[in-house]
Amino acid sequence: MIRRAGAILVAVVAIAVGALVILVETKPADLSGVSPADGATVDAAPAQVSVDFTANPNPQQFHVTAAAPGGASVASGPPTVDGSRIVLPVRIARPGTYEVAYHVVTADGQELTGQTRFTVTRDGSGPPVAAPPPSNPLDHSAHGVDPSSLVLLAIDVGLTATLAVFMLRRRRAR
Repeated sequence: MIRRAGAILVAVVAIAVGALVILVETKPADLSGVSPADGATVDAAPAQVSVDFTANPNPQQFHVTAAAPGGASVASGPPTVDGSRIVLPVRIARPGTYEVAYHVVTADGQELTGQTRFTVTRDGSGPPVAAPPPSNPLDHSAHGVDPSSLVLLAIDVGLTATLAVFMLRRRRAR
């Protein structure tokens, strides 16, 4: 019985250490930049917008759009993936504030979503851009692994296995 308990304890510790190693070595993907930059005011309309990530997007699982004031799309062609960058050609004919939205699944399965805004002016003296809205604390679109939750999950699995062993073991006859 002591051997079983020791083996179960070793298994629980091994699971916890393995979870911590995975957490330390796995860096979550993130947005590394956009062009034009979020909140930027540009004099001339860009021919393309780009979204850069710290990991390569899955070429079959991404969506990038650019919209004019009022919501009409300004994309002039399909987006293309170039390493960790997605480029969307656009045709912008009027000044205003434009929004770029993205939804990307990286090659390792992480999901990233977000939006940025930039303003195009004719003469470069356009109004200042309003700050982007504050993040919503109830928005769960950015998924990440909470290290403490993973450790607690590993401990729960170990304790459940321990209880199962004790509940299913045969009683010895006296």
